[in-house]
Amino acid sequence: MVAPPRSPIDWTTLYLDSFHEIERVIRLTQGFVLLPVEAPGPDPGRALGEWLTAQGYPAVIHEPRDDKAWEEIAGALYETEVAPSGVVLVLGGPVLPKGFYEGVWLLNQKRDPIVKKLARPLLWCGPAAMLALMWERAPDLWSIRAVGRRLVAAPRSGAQSVSTQLPGSGPLYDVNLDPEVVALRQSLAGSSYHALRPMLDLARRLTRADDLAAADELLDKTTATHRSVWVVQDLIDARLLRASVARRQGRLASARKYLDQAESLLHPPNPYLSPRLRLEDGRIALDEGNLEEARDAFEQALGSSRRRSDPSLEVEAGLALATLYLNTPGPEGAQRALAVLDQFRARPVYFASQGGRDADVDSEVDILTTRARALAAAGSAAEAESALSAAARRIHRTLPPAGHAAALLIRIAHTAIDIGASDRAKHLATRALTMARAAGDTYAERHAAEALDRARQPTT
Repeated sequence: MVAPPRSPIDWTTLYLDSFHEIERVIRLTQGFVLLPVEAPGPDPGRALGEWLTAQGYPAVIHEPRDDKAWEEIAGALYETEVAPSGVVLVLGGPVLPKGFYEGVWLLNQKRDPIVKKLARPLLWCGPAAMLALMWERAPDLWSIRAVGRRLVAAPRSGAQSVSTQLPGSGPLYDVNLDPEVVALRQSLAGSSYHALRPMLDLARRLTRADDLAAADELLDKTTATHRSVWVVQDLIDARLLRASVARRQGRLASARKYLDQAESLLHPPNPYLSPRLRLEDGRIALDEGNLEEARDAFEQALGSSRRRSDPSLEVEAGLALATLYLNTPGPEGAQRALAVLDQFRARPVYFASQGGRDADVDSEVDILTTRARALAAAGSAAEAESALSAAARRIHRTLPPAGHAAALLIRIAHTAIDIGASDRAKHLATRALTMARAAGDTYAERHAAEALDRARQPTT
């Protein structure tokens, strides 16, 4: 008699929806496939391996921790004995040693014998930056991957988990091709004390492009303490941005630390910055699974922005609240999300906090794509597609730098896939791919190609 699978320990239950998605891919796979799995760190990957073993897919887990282990990863995989129904996992964290680069390059060279020897799925688990490096250093192995997945912790209070599809990993587009970013970097060359503001502007642009590692490295330079009240406000902004980057990297404890540092600097309370702290507090709470706490924080930030006539904060808080409602079980969630988003339909909106001439484009695309998801969830498919068309037209009217425009089109394409509009998604992804190639933006080109691959996959 086969023993029943043991229940995962408590915190892993938050990842069960993602685990089941991955198990389904494995169940439908014959032979070898590389399956990228974005995870905030090795702990969820280990939990996934234990859970798969309990479900009848014996997992062999490799977790290289130093130069030597990474340099020998190709040999270790070739020597791995895997059960006929088993899987192999390679786990990595946010900090990779130098040996990673040599090891992954060698893994790419030995692709064919390893594929033949394993003959079972290889799950490559780690943060987005690790997956991006895998694509760069092992393109031949990456070419035989399945559509990636993301390990997403579902809110504890019952909200529906967001999609576990992984549209891509690493920077969305190359901000260094933007002339304004080039000018910013030049202004920072040789600067020190008075460079905080342009550094924050550049860090926001990097964050917007999902180049989180570069943003985090730049923000390391903002840790010096200054006595000027004006600079202290900039330092609070820097801590808030660090909290946002850490949260998006899955480092929630670090995000809380940076948020606490920002609050400790906020004396007396500042009517501009206090609501922004509440907004980031809500985002961290949501990722921690505290749905009620997140909703309260978003509502407070939204109310404060309206009282102060701060359209930037109002858009950010409104989008956060609408997304929370949209992922709440039951038909009323979509209607609540639409009620929030409808407030932005009759007037211009913009994201001054993100900086730059294209910030309003990002905010409006976010509003329209979130609205499309809500309309689709409410059963209004035609209106949902209309919202996507409006988002694409908005990009065409503004014409941001080509890589940025391609990244926005890719975002719309993934929304189209999620709501079942695969033909529109193919068209959008093809446009993005053409635009990225013309601009020479390899980041955007890779993401556009992955979006197109995803759009072409048959729906189930």
